[in-house]
Amino acid sequence: MGRIGRWISTKIQTYIIGIIESRINEKIQVMLYGPSGDDSPPIKDDRILIISIDGTGKHAVSGVLSKSQGASPGEKKLYSRDSTGTVKATIYLKNDGSIEFGTGDASSWAPNILTIDPFSGATHGGIPAGIIKLKGS
Repeated sequence: MGRIGRWISTKIQTYIIGIIESRINEKIQVMLYGPSGDDSPPIKDDRILIISIDGTGKHAVSGVLSKSQGASPGEKKLYSRDSTGTVKATIYLKNDGSIEFGTGDASSWAPNILTIDPFSGATHGGIPAGIIKLKGS
């Protein structure tokens, strides 16, 4: 049986460990389970789904309640947030085959949304469409 809880704090070791409150004044330590390859610790006060593990008295988090960021069926939108929950960066895989990279702050780079459409043969934002490799310094 699952229940809803509130993420209180994060401890990152080999795995993502959280302290959560599932009932008033009941704080328990849980491990976060998510999709393979996804490293996304919840932020303070996120609502989470807690499940019990085999009647052992231990619990795990199997999901985080997420506000829609505007993705339509068949699309995926990845986003990062600061400690207040404000969206700071996005990668939007659209159901028409295009990809958008964006930032939450229009002043951080221009344009604040870069659209890549591999099917048009066009360029957007001065970058050729198709495969794009980004390498940091």
